[in-house]
Amino acid sequence: MSTLLDNEIEPVEPHSEEVKPLTTCLGQELLTGDAYTEALSSKFKSLLKNHLNLPALLRNCKIHSWVPSPKLTGFRNYVKLVVSDNFDIGLYKVNSHEIVDATECPTHHPHINFILKKLKEKLPDLADAEIPIHFRYISIKLNPATLETMIVFVVKEMMPLNEIREIVLDLNVFDAHVVSCYMNINESTGNEIFGRKNVWVFGKNTLKVKIGSDYLDFGPTSFMQSNLSVAELIYQRISDVSGEGEGCHALDLYSGSGVIAAQLVSLGYTVTTVEENPVATELAEKHFANEKNITIMTGKTEDCLEKLRAHSNNLDVIVVNPSRKGMNLEVCRFLQKTLEEQPHCCLIYVSCDLSSLGRDAQILCSNDVQINQIEAYDMFPHTEHMEWLGIFQAKQYKSMWNIREGK
Repeated sequence: MSTLLDNEIEPVEPHSEEVKPLTTCLGQELLTGDAYTEALSSKFKSLLKNHLNLPALLRNCKIHSWVPSPKLTGFRNYVKLVVSDNFDIGLYKVNSHEIVDATECPTHHPHINFILKKLKEKLPDLADAEIPIHFRYISIKLNPATLETMIVFVVKEMMPLNEIREIVLDLNVFDAHVVSCYMNINESTGNEIFGRKNVWVFGKNTLKVKIGSDYLDFGPTSFMQSNLSVAELIYQRISDVSGEGEGCHALDLYSGSGVIAAQLVSLGYTVTTVEENPVATELAEKHFANEKNITIMTGKTEDCLEKLRAHSNNLDVIVVNPSRKGMNLEVCRFLQKTLEEQPHCCLIYVSCDLSSLGRDAQILCSNDVQINQIEAYDMFPHTEHMEWLGIFQAKQYKSMWNIREGK
């Protein structure tokens, strides 16, 4: 199995066409050029200091420099925005229910802003509908290569479909390229964006997006990274670290629609995936219908541990990509034990929250397991957040892993 664990990541300069005069979004400056680089370096150091200040844990850990976003404006290909009763579309101000308009945000792909502005014009027409429609959120996924989009209208209760269908058809008159539309029913009183029920409104069942060399289908509530230009760098990094996998076995936990699993299968791995969103696993089953070397499980990872044990013998790579809250304690202990019992195995942990990665790392790391390196990617430019990648393995196999067919 080849690996790049000893290779330093060199920061890549933002693309020259992205170096524009400073602009603002929701009252915040968007930095470019040297100002962006300096701010990113400061963010990187601050996050490490405040959320991963664990000297003993990091004693033998190599912390790589940050990797910037190739695009600094127009990079968001997936947005989820709140809709008020007055059909304002935007984001809540911090610690309030006041909505700040986000229909012209420069971080959004221009085509998403185009659709949002058209929706802002069209939605007030529904105020006079025979049955009022109460929106909670609007979700838009975009294929940047084709400009095809999927729109999901999140509502409090089931509503007539004709009015929404007419709005989408009107959008397409203006070349909005909406190829799929759903209504999502969210009756909860909490802050969850999506409910459990999806109702097809218009077009195709899924949005097809090319990621790397593969085409993946995304459903109305399945997870998709909001900055694909950075996501593809991370997916490629996972492939590079994993290396060729003929005759090797991998786990892909919190697997979504199967983006990372597709990478591993293409490398020759026999893969077992776990994902709790049934919409996502249904899409994965369709995508891998003719692939023999993959097993797809639906459920929370902590509820699938007994089944996973049957697929966890002779593992070579484990990839986990949990939500912001990180992993369940039982999952951490399961992975710790797996790494201890199979010291040749490597764990690749992808996280959007360094605090939860650090918390889980303290459980994963034992007398026999350590974190070997940490990498940071600016998945969320102009915010306080970054995407992180941590690599864990048994201490006794560290040197062996680093030289194994090293590139």
